[in-house]
Amino acid sequence: MKLLVSELYLPNVNIQQRNLLLFQPWNTPRFHYINPFASYSKSTVAPVVFQRVFAYHRSEYRMFSAIFTDGLKRAGYVGCGVVIENVTHGYRLHPSCSIFTAEAVAIYRALQSIDSNMPRKYCIYTDSMSVLEALESYNDQCHPVVCKILDITSQLYSKGFDIVFCWLPSHVGIIGNEQADSVARSATTHLPLEVPLMDMKRVIMHHIFTIW
Repeated sequence: MKLLVSELYLPNVNIQQRNLLLFQPWNTPRFHYINPFASYSKSTVAPVVFQRVFAYHRSEYRMFSAIFTDGLKRAGYVGCGVVIENVTHGYRLHPSCSIFTAEAVAIYRALQSIDSNMPRKYCIYTDSMSVLEALESYNDQCHPVVCKILDITSQLYSKGFDIVFCWLPSHVGIIGNEQADSVARSATTHLPLEVPLMDMKRVIMHHIFTIW
């Protein structure tokens, strides 16, 4: 693998070989997310409808401070963004990271950002259904950042935080989501994150198929 990494001009990449954070069966964190948009399809519903549904949802969760997260991957660039009460945080990841990793890191960084605050209510928004489903169906082969999210969420709960996770659709004019997307696209702060082995395997397999 080291030879292939060198051929890909990635000699300095740090690869996370295995998941060091695993939970015992009797101590597996419980995770649940809400989806107020479950009855609507982007293919048949106008963006303004999603905006109204979101506005109603926020009226129900008005006591929860909103945190928006997003991830982005394009050629040679991977980034993620977090918006907490109109304060933005953008992070650039190693280009070998997947879009899944970017979306998951955004959620993890959001949770890290509130860890030093006084316990209060937060609603964390993401447009990555795949990350939410991975969080809900934890197993010992889970993505390393998914495990980190579950671990820090459990710690925050024990400190008295009330955290709700919510899926929302992307690119329908929900302001916080659009802001997080914009931050993810233009992030310049490099985050020293080990590239998950599963991500590096995908890069290497793509390289092998290309040279064939």
